[in-house]
Amino acid sequence: PLWFCLPEYHALHHAYPRAHYSSWIKLFDQVMGTGVDLVGRRVAILGGATPFGAALASALRREGVGELVALEEVCAGSEAEDAMDAALARCDVLLLARTAEEGAEAPGSRSALIDRFARVRRERLLPGEVWAEAEPGLGARARRDYGDPDFLYRHIVVTDPPSADPSPAARRAARTALFWIRRGFHYVPTRLSLAESVGFLRFRLSGGSRAAA
Repeated sequence: PLWFCLPEYHALHHAYPRAHYSSWIKLFDQVMGTGVDLVGRRVAILGGATPFGAALASALRREGVGELVALEEVCAGSEAEDAMDAALARCDVLLLARTAEEGAEAPGSRSALIDRFARVRRERLLPGEVWAEAEPGLGARARRDYGDPDFLYRHIVVTDPPSADPSPAARRAARTALFWIRRGFHYVPTRLSLAESVGFLRFRLSGGSRAAA
């Protein structure tokens, strides 16, 4: 999550020729929306039945992702531990929409899944990505993940989460999130305002955000 392109950033262009064109600063990719290549990527999603999760999953299908794996279905099957490791290992992106189950100690929680995703992909040449919707009480963990060298972390701040599914608000939030993600941003607000700018500063300086304080 830097403005400048380290050699590792531009090296991604050779793995994803449709993205990561910038070689000094990321301005070109930010303007042209080539900060990430979604075509053919495999995405594991937790919370895909939530309004925002469902809307984002639908938007990703339109972007051309290769596979969407619902982790709730993997958890429900027999031999769930091995199945979960296999599902996470073959996916490029771990997408965590906000669910009713919160807290680092809950089975299948966001923190546990992120650790597991990093572990099973540690030997892969290309870094995996974690896209996580902000949750209360997990700001410190999110700040740590934001700078983790083992994967690319994107912190999604959904303002005024919609209550209907599907809803125009959820679809609008998903479109806005993808707008910033395609441009390579790692702090991803779903609405632009002064409050979101302040929220970014709070997140970077104190480990919290307006939606995850």
